Amino acid sequence: MLITNDEDTARINYIRDMDLSRTIELLKQQSLSTDTMQKRIEEYRRFLILKIYHRDLHAAILSPSPLVDEIWHYHLLDTVSYMKMCEAIAMFVHHDPLGGQNDAARKLRLKLTVSLYAEFFGEEAPDEVWGRGGETMKHKLEAVYYGGFLVFVKTLTGKEFPLVVESTLTVEQFKIMIWNWNSAGPVEGYLCGCADGG
Repeated sequence: MLITNDEDTARINYIRDMDLSRTIELLKQQSLSTDTMQKRIEEYRRFLILKIYHRDLHAAILSPSPLVDEIWHYHLLDTVSYMKMCEAIAMFVHHDPLGGQNDAARKLRLKLTVSLYAEFFGEEAPDEVWGRGGETMKHKLEAVYYGGFLVFVKTLTGKEFPLVVESTLTVEQFKIMIWNWNSAGPVEGYLCGCADGG
């Protein structure tokens, strides 16, 4: 696992230990084995850890697999538990119900999620939960999809992160997206190496 700062370590520990018993009760309606339920819950926790670490609070970088998304939906239905989590980690992790409408962008985010999963956790995401959507990708993925871009941003501290950006996004909106992700104040810098996919 990658080294994180103390705040992220506390957030990650909270996610690992948080009580999801009510979510599990909802999941039991599907008559899944205990092992299958526990595996999906664990992968949901790992997805949340990636969302926190990469500051993807608005679904710009990462997408869950359909099975992980299902757990996320169950957790969202338990509004008290979900709000408690967001308060404990001092972040609100938004769920975008329309995020899957751009299929190419969603697939790209899923591949990126699986790639970042392997980098962060030091192991491949299990196919039984994540499917084959996350074929192995190089760390420096360079891909353009119809209607948008995959952009790599490098902060003044040297940290680099990917963002999936719709082609309709203005530069000002892009700066705000980076600011929200980076939590470090106004964005200074310039854009280079952009190509459009539309």
